[in-house]
Amino acid sequence: MSYTFDIYRRMLQGDWAPLYFPLEAPEQLAWYRYLSQAPEDAVKQVYAQFTLSETDPPSIQSLQAYLLERHRMPTFVEKKHTVQTPENISGETLLTQVLEHLSLSEEAVLEWYHWQDGEAGLHVELFARYPLEALSSAERRYHFFQCLLTEQRTAAQQPMLDHVHQTTSRKQARKYVQDNQRALLTYAELIKTLISETPLESLPSGAYTLPDIYFAILQSLKEMEGFLAQHFSPYLDPALPTINAGAHSSGRDQQLETLLASLQTAGIHVALLTILKKALIPRNTPGKFVNSISRRYQRQLRKALDAFVAQESVDQQALQRLLIRQNFNDPAFIAWCSSRLQEEITSVRDINERLQLLYRYRKVYRQLPLNTTPGYHPNQPTAHAQLLGWIEEEIAYLKQVGDIAEPALEASPRIKTNLSVPELSLLIRAFFEVEVLPEQTKAHVYRQFSQIFDSVSQEGISVNTLRDHQYRPSRHTIASLKDKVIAMMNFLNQL
Repeated sequence: MSYTFDIYRRMLQGDWAPLYFPLEAPEQLAWYRYLSQAPEDAVKQVYAQFTLSETDPPSIQSLQAYLLERHRMPTFVEKKHTVQTPENISGETLLTQVLEHLSLSEEAVLEWYHWQDGEAGLHVELFARYPLEALSSAERRYHFFQCLLTEQRTAAQQPMLDHVHQTTSRKQARKYVQDNQRALLTYAELIKTLISETPLESLPSGAYTLPDIYFAILQSLKEMEGFLAQHFSPYLDPALPTINAGAHSSGRDQQLETLLASLQTAGIHVALLTILKKALIPRNTPGKFVNSISRRYQRQLRKALDAFVAQESVDQQALQRLLIRQNFNDPAFIAWCSSRLQEEITSVRDINERLQLLYRYRKVYRQLPLNTTPGYHPNQPTAHAQLLGWIEEEIAYLKQVGDIAEPALEASPRIKTNLSVPELSLLIRAFFEVEVLPEQTKAHVYRQFSQIFDSVSQEGISVNTLRDHQYRPSRHTIASLKDKVIAMMNFLNQL
C-alpha cells in the first residue's frame, strides 16, 4: 500500500478515523495539534435575506451560514447575478445588520456584496472569518477534517510531481503512479462502505454529522484521482475503474432513468430533461453543508416529480410551473426558461402583443403557490424571483422602445380548417418530425399557425393551446388525423 496518502490511511484505517473524534470531547481545540499548521480561524459563507416595506427600514427575514474551505472561496468577480442593485438602500446598512446579528466585526469580512430581486427583496452575501471558539462542536469537528484533507492535498501533489519527474525509469514511474492509483481506489471502497451503512433517508440535514465527513473524504479522493489523470495519464492503468462519488446510490439510478423516461414520453423538451438529470444526480462537491441541504432538496424534488408523472395530464408548462414552485433555481433551468420566453416574445412583431404576453406570464408566476423550503441553491435568489425579475426587465425595455414605429401588418382573413385544435397541433408536430418543415424556432411556427387558421369548432386559436396539445395527443386525435392522412394518400395514389 502506498504511503503517499498517509492522511487518508490514518483517517480510514488508523487513529484519525472520524469516530475517534466524538462531539462531546472536552478538549476539541486540541485536535488541531495534529495539523502541521493549525488554523487561526474558519471561513463561513453567509447569506441573508431582508424584508422591505415602504415605511420601516429593511430587517433580516432569514439568515444561513455555511462552512467554506478557504482555498475554494469564490472571488467577487466570479459572481454574475442577473439582478439589480438596490435603489436608495445603503449596502453598508444591510451589512451592519448582518454583522450585529452574527456578533462579527467588519474586520472579519473578506468579501461581500448585495442585490435586489424582481420582487424588491434585498439580499446580502458575505464571506467572513470566524474564530474557532465560535464554532459549534459539530462544525469544529468538520472543520478539523477539512484541514486534514487540505494538508493531504498539499503533502501529496507536489511530492508526486517531483518523484515522477526525477525518476529516469518509465517502468518505475508507472509502478509508482499505479500504486497510488490503486491506493485511492482502496480508500474509496472503504469510505463507500461507511456511507452505505447510513440509509439514504437518514442522511444528514446539514448538521455536519459523520456522513458529511465521509462525503468530504470521498470527494477529496475523487479530486486526487483527477490530479493523477491530469498529470500522469500515460502511466495510469486503464484497466482499473475510476472512483464514482455517487456509486453508493446506484440502486436509485434506475428509478431516476424511469422517471426521466416517463417525462420524455410525455413530450418534455430534451434540454430540460438533461438539466433535470444533472440536478437529480447526488452532488458531492466541496462545501458539504450545502451538499447536505442539496441531498435533502433532491429527495423532495424527486418526490414531487414522481407525483407529477403519476397525474393523468402531464405537459411541459405544468412541469415548468412545478419546478418554479419547488424553487429549482439551477442557473441552467433559469437560462432555459428565459430562452423559451424570449423565443415566444420575438415571434410576435407588435410590441403591445409582446407586452400582453409578458403581463400574462407575470400574472401566472405571481399567483404560483411557492414551496418555502430552501431551494436547489439555497444561498441564491429563488427561481420565482429570478424569472419575475427577467420579465420585469423585458417589460421595462419594451416600454422604453414602445414609441418606435413598427411596420403595420395588414389584417388577413383566417383560413378555416376542419381539423380540431389537437389535430392541427399534432399535424404541425408531424411536419417537424418528417422534416416537411425545416429546422427553425417552433414557437414562431405555432404562433404563425394560430394567427392564420381557425378551427371549425373554435375561432381565435391560442398559441399556447395549440402548442401544448402536441405533447400527449389522445388516441382519438391520433386516429382521426390518421384517417385524414390516409385519405390524402389515397388521393395521391389516384393521380
